[in-house]
Amino acid sequence: FTRHEVKNGLLAAIEICGNIREQFSEDFNLLQKENEVSLVTEQSLKTRVEHISELDRTLHEVLDIVLAETMARDVIHEMYVPRMERVDVNYILTHTRGFTASHKQFSVVCNPSPLPILLLDQGLFKCIHGNAIRNALKYGEKGGPIRTEATYYFETGWLEMKVINLPGPGHAQLIAMGPRASELVFSHGTRLHKDSHSNQRSHSAGDGAWIMHKCATILGGSVQITFEEDHTEFVFRAPCKVYDAPLREADHFHLPSGVWGIAIDDSKIQRKLLRRFFVHAGIQEHHQIILGQNNEEISSFVEFVVDFIKRH
Repeated sequence: FTRHEVKNGLLAAIEICGNIREQFSEDFNLLQKENEVSLVTEQSLKTRVEHISELDRTLHEVLDIVLAETMARDVIHEMYVPRMERVDVNYILTHTRGFTASHKQFSVVCNPSPLPILLLDQGLFKCIHGNAIRNALKYGEKGGPIRTEATYYFETGWLEMKVINLPGPGHAQLIAMGPRASELVFSHGTRLHKDSHSNQRSHSAGDGAWIMHKCATILGGSVQITFEEDHTEFVFRAPCKVYDAPLREADHFHLPSGVWGIAIDDSKIQRKLLRRFFVHAGIQEHHQIILGQNNEEISSFVEFVVDFIKRH
């Protein structure tokens, strides 16, 4: 796929879902206030809102997957530049949607509880956490409990995350391999597990753990895994700072009435978002020029802006 088209298509679908959900919510509120007779019952309206909300969440998850795949590609080719941002680790650890398992299988313990908001690369952390959970589901005891323990050490500024699961098929062979098994887990193109059709180790392009290792390295941290008699324990450690929200002035301001907003983008949804940005910045709609709808607008953009500045 081409990341630009896929991302923008999903963004467009997400916004449409948001618009529909808002409309249904308004209709439902109207029914509650006026008790008007309608062909649509209140319960059916509530159900529609729930369905649209579910679709909205699903599309966001698909977008996350697409972005994660493109990020992984950049990580593999050592082109990825980490973007440190405000990350709520508590939410990520408890967000088990998308994993084919019962919510009852998962438990999360944080110390302190809740964890502080951290300054971290969200994509890299999600990649490490997601792969750790998927590996526990795939190679641990089927239907067995999966426990996540996360600790932030204020004195050192390090985050530690453990994912612990019960032994699955072939666990005894992994223990018999000793430290070598742990090394091979994070090797490129190697997957260690008991093949369902033979007693031989299966080597395939299972690069999830290898990518996890590269993600941890980018963050200045490490990953390791140990195979004990009664459980498997994955550990991720990395330095990260507590997010310190920048101070914001409470004073209001407004742009002068003569300010114009000029922008360009070849994506329809991005042009729509740019229009919203300008409105929120206080630029009136009749002072907005957003181009990029066709080749002519794109190729002549520089000339247009230069001429516009001269005329104003």
